[in-house]
Amino acid sequence: MKLGIIMDFFNQSEEFFSNLDKQLEKDSKDYKQIVKKAGFPPVDIVPAELIFKMANFKEKHGVKATVKQFPYVLAEYYNEETLDYLVSKWKRYSWIGKRIPIIEQAINAHKLGMYYASITTLLPQLEGILADGTNHAGDMNVREKLPLILNEEDAILVFDSNVRKYYEDTVLKGFEHNKTLESKFSRHAILHGGDTGYGTKNNSLRCILLFDYLFEKLNQYRNKRGLEVKINY
Repeated sequence: MKLGIIMDFFNQSEEFFSNLDKQLEKDSKDYKQIVKKAGFPPVDIVPAELIFKMANFKEKHGVKATVKQFPYVLAEYYNEETLDYLVSKWKRYSWIGKRIPIIEQAINAHKLGMYYASITTLLPQLEGILADGTNHAGDMNVREKLPLILNEEDAILVFDSNVRKYYEDTVLKGFEHNKTLESKFSRHAILHGGDTGYGTKNNSLRCILLFDYLFEKLNQYRNKRGLEVKINY
């Protein structure tokens, strides 16, 4: 009798976790679709609750309404308290210490709504931490560097391949002066003066999302390769 109850429990548990995995996979795909259509880097550094919330919103209201709503939900999450937490987290790691004064000013500019300033200050630091995090010296090809920290795996709640594609296709997209821009967030167009309308809250958030995601991945890279990851408590 007891054995039958135990076996029934395990069978139900197996079914429960199987259904949970399927739901997680569906929510993850929905979230990636929403983020892509909204033009944001598909990162997993947001709370899992947000991922599930947006997937559920999509079920009720459809893709178009969810894509429209997503930037507002994201901006609400990345409030002043969250931004202060991120800066305090970044400051703890010695390998980006020399960049902290730059990063702090960029985040302060974002808080003040000075998005032209926050973007042009923070955007070059994406490549800066790629160089520092991998102990690179000399000329650097970002497209060749990204595969070192962003793998090709695309599983449930794994976002590396999506972030890499976003970086390559959107951030690194080229431009021509006084012609229609093919990317809403081209590093080259922004920093070389081709884009004059980039100073938006959404673009500033895109910088922050990418910076934090790359930062976390670079910490993992350094740990795996025995490079110094000094944490200041």
